[in-house]
Amino acid sequence: MAPALLLPAVLIVSDSAAHHAAEDHTGPLLSRVFASIRSPSGNRVWDDPEIAIVPDLGSRIQVQIKKWTERTGSDRINLIVTSGGTGFAVKDRTPEAIELLLHKQAPGLVHAMLAASLEVTPFAMMSRPVAGVRAKSIVVTVPGSPKAAKENLEAIIKYLPHACMQAIGANSRQSHAGGVRKLEADVGITSPTELGQNDSAPPADEDQSDTAPSPVKVSFDEGNLLKPPRPSKKHQKDEEPGLISGANSRQSHAGGVRKLEADVGITSPTELGQNDSAPPADEDQSDTAPSPVKVSFDEGNLLKPPRPSKKHQKDEEPGLISGGICRLKDYHRRRRSRSHSRSHSRSVSGPVLRSPSAEPSPPASPSTSLRRSIGSERTIVQDQDNEPSSPITYGCGHHHHGPGHAAPKRHTSHSQRTHNSNDPNAGPTGRYRESPYPMLSVDNALDVIAANTPNPRIIEVPVNEDLVGYVLAEDVYAAEAVPAYRASIVDGYAIVAPEYPGDGTPSTKGDFPVMSISHAEAGAVLPKLEPGEVARVTTGAPIPEGATAVVMVEDTELVSSTPDGKEEGIISVLTDEVRAGENVREPGSDVQEGTRILEQHDLITGHGGEIGLLASTGIKTVRVYAKPVIGVLSTGDELVAHDDPVSELRYGQIRDSNRPSLLSSLRSWGYPFVDLGIARDTPATELEESLRSALRGTLDTPGVDIIITTGGVSMGELDLLKPTVERQLGGTIHFGRVAMKPGKPTTFATIPFKPNTSNTRESRLLFGLPGNPASALVTLNLFVLPCIHQMTGRLPPYGLRRVITRIEEQIRPDPKRREYHRAYIYVRPDGKLSALSTGGQRSSRVGSLKGANGLLIIEPDEDKLRKGDKVNALLMGNVGTY
Repeated sequence: MAPALLLPAVLIVSDSAAHHAAEDHTGPLLSRVFASIRSPSGNRVWDDPEIAIVPDLGSRIQVQIKKWTERTGSDRINLIVTSGGTGFAVKDRTPEAIELLLHKQAPGLVHAMLAASLEVTPFAMMSRPVAGVRAKSIVVTVPGSPKAAKENLEAIIKYLPHACMQAIGANSRQSHAGGVRKLEADVGITSPTELGQNDSAPPADEDQSDTAPSPVKVSFDEGNLLKPPRPSKKHQKDEEPGLISGANSRQSHAGGVRKLEADVGITSPTELGQNDSAPPADEDQSDTAPSPVKVSFDEGNLLKPPRPSKKHQKDEEPGLISGGICRLKDYHRRRRSRSHSRSHSRSVSGPVLRSPSAEPSPPASPSTSLRRSIGSERTIVQDQDNEPSSPITYGCGHHHHGPGHAAPKRHTSHSQRTHNSNDPNAGPTGRYRESPYPMLSVDNALDVIAANTPNPRIIEVPVNEDLVGYVLAEDVYAAEAVPAYRASIVDGYAIVAPEYPGDGTPSTKGDFPVMSISHAEAGAVLPKLEPGEVARVTTGAPIPEGATAVVMVEDTELVSSTPDGKEEGIISVLTDEVRAGENVREPGSDVQEGTRILEQHDLITGHGGEIGLLASTGIKTVRVYAKPVIGVLSTGDELVAHDDPVSELRYGQIRDSNRPSLLSSLRSWGYPFVDLGIARDTPATELEESLRSALRGTLDTPGVDIIITTGGVSMGELDLLKPTVERQLGGTIHFGRVAMKPGKPTTFATIPFKPNTSNTRESRLLFGLPGNPASALVTLNLFVLPCIHQMTGRLPPYGLRRVITRIEEQIRPDPKRREYHRAYIYVRPDGKLSALSTGGQRSSRVGSLKGANGLLIIEPDEDKLRKGDKVNALLMGNVGTY
């Protein structure tokens, strides 16, 4: 019996393929790669992959990855391969979206893919792959190009079954019991030479021309080791626009890799940094160019330097790289012994490696390696036997004391600190003078929120008017047929009508006795109708057995009444064109029993259509995604409740307008909320207690799932939200600044919380919105609403609807930040959308939201916008009228 197949999934990230699936060629190609993989015994290893297509949106990518990684049992996805969005284009954000979801990183897979791709083209360095584990699934990103995606997957696919088995919990000791050789045999590698290595190298004096491929020679400038040379001015001039920021990736790659290589002066993938035409071998080159540093790599293992032969070790110049090993150990030891005897006030300049005229040095230790530092200076790090590693920096230009040339290096970042927020006990002299939180773009902030938003919770609720606003957690099937019986759709007379003229059934034209009456009432049993008889029926009433059609009352007239004059005795049908089935609803003609009437993720709207459909088919309860309970808290000593009976404000006091504004928005969206009141800045413990109380809840109010606060998120000494979340509540600040206007200090955090009903610690979300009224309402719509949509099971895109509108007046963009300009958007008589600004856009001006139903998205790099220009906008309500 063949072993169970591993289940892969392929996610295509492409705007064009999301709109036209036929444009996707990568999915079918990767499917063939999976189908081609066989075990040593000849069995298939991978099942046919599931394929999904999403646009280049981080949130859409994350939703699909989460959906796949949440599956369990036999339906579990073992491997997820994403294709697309890994380059440098503006919309390439797949690595950023995936990295936020990974529980473990897999840099080895990334290295293997890059190494394989670099053997094909040096432009592989333009890819930004990531790989790792989420839950029990391996996740790998590959380029969007079908060819590149196939090459990257083929580089690692033999080894992925082992990783997948470990990810789902296979016993590591058992799987490694046979050692590396058994693992290699399991994936079809019969000898280590197939990994680019030889167990036994041939003797140094043996001719190897027929036994080993010639090493690929890669030349680099001496002054910039491991960095490809800058293209000539001609190449710079002719360079593709796609290599410049903001260029169209599809256009820049239209000519393929070879065109890109030609554009930067690379004539073949093996000649990175080499001249197109080398001078003759007998020509003196000493005066024309410095000798390039030759770096040799095995063809089968491009990035791994081979061991040098004894001959090369003997004759090799110090500092030159031959055979892929830089022998600098003794060279730099001697250099230090000489240079440390005098002052180093003079800068050391020149190339990193010595010229060929330098004196030879003894053979290098095989452990010596060369790395390139990341920074403004070039650093060579020596891994010396029995000696501590000591970086040697060139171009330092200052005096050194003591052994080594270790450059100062910061070993922590803001993200690694225990707390980034101010210490509230330190007072104003101890606070930060600038924010320690990095500035995120709006899109990146939304990605962070999406990655930390908990999965929707499923509950069962009755079908009634309170169902409005919920999202279905599963498909719904009709419990009953609609209608359940043969019913009339008009007021008239049931009759036996012919199916077609001349079929032997009597004509419907003529006089007919009225034999019975059928109303839309329960329990009535009607006698069978014979040809030549009619039965009076009302709309929705069952028609008697034997009847095949219903004649409208408008097509008849009364001939005579019953003797008491109360009922019709005989009626006359005025037409013979009535046919069988006319004006009759057959059982299940509207909805058949057992058919799917609503789908998972459908929203129950307030229009009544969904609830009516559920009720008509006998559905009494449905499973939906729970709505989060949202608490709203204002902070600040200066605040006075808007309905406080105080008749006159004291100096420095303001009315709290944020809380009622936010609560009214939540009510209009249909989500349950808790008014948490106002928390004072002093004493400092009041804010902490308010947040803890909101999470715990009371006998009368539930604990909240999301806390929204306004104020206390800026740089003031009494801006206590961030330190309270981090230091008192043990929470995590995921971001504290966003490049937007208004709303720059918007903060998003998660707080650990253990509910009374569970032993599992959960996370609660906190949105710290700015205190200025316009900022609070704008950021509520931009950040909180998409999070709520995700928590309640809606499908992307989350948040406000996006439209394109023309502006009716000039707008000057902010030079640095994206602006969300409050406006009234309406439909003109010609059917097109226009937008009118609501006036002054100062963030403290709450009046800027009066009458606003949209936010105009004004990018910082745009020129001054003039009347009639088109801009993107977000709709906060219904479109207005002219």
